[in-house]
Amino acid sequence: MSDAHLNKTQTATDSHLDQGHDKKFETTNSDDNTSETNRQIHTIKTSNGCEMCVPDNINDLVSYVLMEQETWFESELNFLMTASDLLPRAIDISALYGIYSIPLATKLKKIFVFEANPITSWYLNKSIEKNRLHNISLMSTEKPNANQPQVTHNSPETFSTSPQFNLDKCCDFFKIDNIDLLIINLGGDEQHILTHAQHFLKNNQALIMLRRNNELEISTNMLHIFQEYDYDCYYLIPGINILTSLEDLSILESSSTNLFFCKKLTAKRLEQSGLLATSLNLVEEEDSNNRHCDIDIAQQLEQAFSDYPYATSLSNHWEYGKMAEQVVASHYQKSLHYYFLAHDTKQNSKQRVAYLMEAFNSLSESLQTQADLPQLLTLARISLELSLTSTALQSLSLILETFCSDQIMAANEPFLTPHYIFDQVDPDECFGEWVFSSVLQTYLWTKSYSSYFMTKNELQTLQGLISDPFIQARTERCRQLLSLRLGASNTFQAHKVLAQKSPLNLNAKFWSGDKS
Repeated sequence: MSDAHLNKTQTATDSHLDQGHDKKFETTNSDDNTSETNRQIHTIKTSNGCEMCVPDNINDLVSYVLMEQETWFESELNFLMTASDLLPRAIDISALYGIYSIPLATKLKKIFVFEANPITSWYLNKSIEKNRLHNISLMSTEKPNANQPQVTHNSPETFSTSPQFNLDKCCDFFKIDNIDLLIINLGGDEQHILTHAQHFLKNNQALIMLRRNNELEISTNMLHIFQEYDYDCYYLIPGINILTSLEDLSILESSSTNLFFCKKLTAKRLEQSGLLATSLNLVEEEDSNNRHCDIDIAQQLEQAFSDYPYATSLSNHWEYGKMAEQVVASHYQKSLHYYFLAHDTKQNSKQRVAYLMEAFNSLSESLQTQADLPQLLTLARISLELSLTSTALQSLSLILETFCSDQIMAANEPFLTPHYIFDQVDPDECFGEWVFSSVLQTYLWTKSYSSYFMTKNELQTLQGLISDPFIQARTERCRQLLSLRLGASNTFQAHKVLAQKSPLNLNAKFWSGDKS
């Protein structure tokens, strides 16, 4: 996007970028003084194929997010579920309510869970029972014996191990070895954990997922600790579910909440399975004199978009024939071409990451001279898939501003929807309404991890979507939860988009009023 366009939207989005993305993960645990027999449990079906037992309390962050999104918000969970066959034995430190360990346990052979908070452990154990999981060992030791490593809770409000927690001693005491995956889900004690894990780091070939600290200096110090044991650093490209190498931590946006570390042997195994790219293949420049290649791009785009209902409705306006007649494919056409190559699983992981990055670069070139609706929509989608949240928000904000100014926005070229959920939505004759709705909803989902962090201003925007024909179940769940949490309503309300069970609305029974 050109500097002019970036500047135009910066003010509109800056106020939203700090909502949610820099929050530490805490829950209220408002029932700390409630006896076990009186604790209220809300069981939520999740898109990961398991059921989560959490407090029946929308002021609890984890409960709220799972009700809203029917999964934990981090893309890394989906990656680990995909990679589970390569990571059969795991440790999860500070597991919250099992947001990672419960879904992963449905696929792993064994997972050892260290959760210091007794209230959290109680709910986690209920999830273990609910899902009939026999491969989880829950290490919740509020009163350890004299010989057992101490694992206690500091306070009801935080989830962390005690200052005495020592991973090496715990592994030795509980006879834990041959670990393939280590999840450290803390908000400040990571350095302590690592300095007391020297034996683990030296003698295991584990993939380690660590919450990234917002303080660059702290994250850099952790990186140096890993480098001492020959671990390399990676981060997730969520759109194609591939880890790629990271050398400069400062390039990451706040939306990238986790870092991954592993030794070269583990990286090789993941790369062979198409889940990691240790380096990138250079995308060869298209021969500008090769007219046949440009005809192929037009034909390939027509074929790729034929799977999308919205593209079928608009195909007469997209003039694929004229695209094929061009001597050289435009930067924008090439960006779409590279995007679909990035999603071709026949390509290796290095190629796929390189293609997605080149799709972004080609689109950026196109936007230097032209920033029409198709380019801006596509920019939002590719940016989100690369975890470039601020760029995505700027693009979405500019589209919304243009709509609100009554400027005419043409869509005479192919484009990607801003979010994959809208790929299979057919706008029929309501193209303008569909674009505006998809952009606004994607903007609301992207600006923070969850509507938990939203205010009355966002609630007012959500209220305006109640009768929107393209409203998604997640958006209506956002609206109802936020309304209840801010005191604008005192009960959930029936809505047709929540009444029907679907892959995007797994808890229709609850939202229809059945709390059993």
